[in-house]
Parts: sequence; structure tokens; C-alpha cells
Amino acid sequence: MSQAFTFEFDNDDVEDDSDNLLKEPVTHVREDSAVRVNPHLEEPKLHCLQEMLSLLPSSISYSTLAINLPNGPNSILLMRRELFDIRTQLMAEDSPTDWANEFSSTTIAGLSTGDDLTPGVYEGGFKTWECAIDLAQYLVGQWEAIGGAVGTRGLHVIELGAGTALPTLALLHLLLTNLSLSSSHPPIQFTLADYNPSVLHLSTIPNLLLTHTLHPARSQSPPFTAPNPANSDLEISSSLLTRFSSDLSSRNIHISAISGPWSPTFVELVTSQNPSPPASPSTAAETSSPLTLILASETIYSPFSLQSFTNTLFALLDAAEAHGGCGKPPPRALVAAKKFYFGVGGGVDEFFTAVRTRGGTAEVVWESGGGVGRVVLEVMRG
Repeated sequence: MSQAFTFEFDNDDVEDDSDNLLKEPVTHVREDSAVRVNPHLEEPKLHCLQEMLSLLPSSISYSTLAINLPNGPNSILLMRRELFDIRTQLMAEDSPTDWANEFSSTTIAGLSTGDDLTPGVYEGGFKTWECAIDLAQYLVGQWEAIGGAVGTRGLHVIELGAGTALPTLALLHLLLTNLSLSSSHPPIQFTLADYNPSVLHLSTIPNLLLTHTLHPARSQSPPFTAPNPANSDLEISSSLLTRFSSDLSSRNIHISAISGPWSPTFVELVTSQNPSPPASPSTAAETSSPLTLILASETIYSPFSLQSFTNTLFALLDAAEAHGGCGKPPPRALVAAKKFYFGVGGGVDEFFTAVRTRGGTAEVVWESGGGVGRVVLEVMRG
């Protein structure tokens, strides 16, 4: 029999009432499925962005989520594909893609009934987890420091367990707003990883497309827009997709998507996406490797996921340090999580222990007030 647990979300911290956003007390885990392995996910896989774009439907429905700016009343708006729109495409899909048959009808039904996690089968990527909002908010507040490094060195953002990818969406929005990017700018690489290929195809990549296409700068409106709760649809045409790809290329922005379980092969695929400095640098800045920023939200909810995540995180930190070379600023890793995950066994204390065991340190850089505690941690090699 399935046993449910709640993430105990504090509704006072969440104003969005879309079904994309998990709120108390609907989060459940199907523990009877915990030992299964999805046969379609035997190995991590690097997906082709153009292929994923070509498989999008003719229109997608989306909602907006406001991320408040620090020291002011304004917000930036992030667009996310609606969960009902994803369910509709999943149930109608009849093509032989590697993700079309990924879910059973039972799992699809679980997206409606509250079975938000089926370990080893579906890891909850279609819904927006509360700590992803915390991390996006924190990154917005850190933009001055991050943007300064990006302007001279470039950036490699790695989001583990990306799902709806709110932290990455916030960074993409800020990049498009604040930096004059061109093909000669240091490279900016987004590597989005999720256990489920279907999440990447149906949620992660569409959300990046929405963020780019509907960015206020493209319509010459003020970059920071007052919250607008309206939902809408975006018509997907071949010309829109061409403009999306061309504009990214003209700004030296690159996007990669990787599915599958965390493993040494997974780490190799992620690090293979590391952008390289120019072969013939013209300035000292161009000899620097891009800043590596590893992001994760709600990835330590169980002891099993906590251990595999920590192993992967430290392998990526080691690889990024080796890629950057001596004397370069170290990579940064930010992990957003609940202090406790009741009924499951994971949590921040357990993560601190796992980090120390691997010779690292973790520092609380942001903490919520009231309700069940939530934190953003910065993790470093010792």
C-alpha cells in the first residue's frame, strides 16, 4: 500500500494557486514502487535540443510566477507550462519517442491525484517545488556578484533535478535583462538534468522557450514587470523556434539536457558540456574558464536520494575545479531544501553529515522564517 508524506508547505509563502505548484498537503510518495527501475532509463542520455523543440505541440498553455526583487516592490515574472497542458499531451502522445511510453497510465493518473513521486519511475519534475522558488529568489538577490563574473568569464549553470527549472529561468531572465550579450561574449552554458526524459521534453525546455520568447526586453517593455496572474497560451511556430535558436546562438548561449540516474556516466555527460575559453584569446579575461554554478532544489528528501545526490555533487565540484585550473575562482554549489522531510528520512542534518563525510563544508546562506524551516546551502570542497 502506498504511504504518503507531506512536505508541509507554508501557504503564507506561496501566492500562486496554479496546479503546477505543490502546496500542503498534497505531496505523496508511492513507496510500493521504490525498488523499481524505469526500463527506459538504463543509462544517462544527452538529448538534442533541436529535436526536443521539434516535438513541441502547436501551442502551450502557461502561467506566471512572480519572483520578488530584493530591496523593492517589483518582481520578475517567470513563465511555466501548465500541468494540465502537460497531462493532455502525455495522454494524447502516440509517437515512438524515448519518452512517449515512459509512464504508465497509473503514473499519469498520479499527476492528478497527488502521487507526486514514484521513486525509480517518476521523480516529481512536472510540479514546482517550494524550495525551487526559494533558490530562484536567492539567485535574484545574488545577481550583482554572479553577473559580474559572467561578464568577464562566462557561466556554466548545472541544475540537478531541474524539473520546471525555476532557478535557471531566473538566471536566464536576468542575463537577457542585464547583459549585452553577443557571439563574442564569453560562453554561457545551461545544462539541465532530470531523471525523466519526458520532464525535459514537456516542461524544462518549454519553460526556457517561454522565458526567452516572453521576456519583456523583446517587447521593449520595462525589464521588471509588476506581477500579472493571468494565464495564457503561446503559439509555437517553426519561425518562433528558429528565432529562439538563432538568438541564443547570437548571444553565445547554449542549452543541454541530460536525463537518467545520477552515476559516473551522468557526471561524464555533464562535464562534457563544459564551455571552453577561446582557442586564441585576445584578452586576459578570455583565458579564464567560465564560472560553474551548480543548483539543486528538494534533492535530499530521502536517504537514498541524499547519498547519490551528494556523490554526484562532489564529483561535479571536483571536475569543475580541475577544468578551471589553479588560481581560478572555485565553482559554487547551491542546494535548497527543507530542514526535515517528515516520514521519509532525508533532511538538512543528514546532508550536513554526508557533506562532512566527503571532506566538504556546507553553510546556510538563506533561511526561511516560520513554518517548516527551509534553507539555501552553499556547499564547498574542504
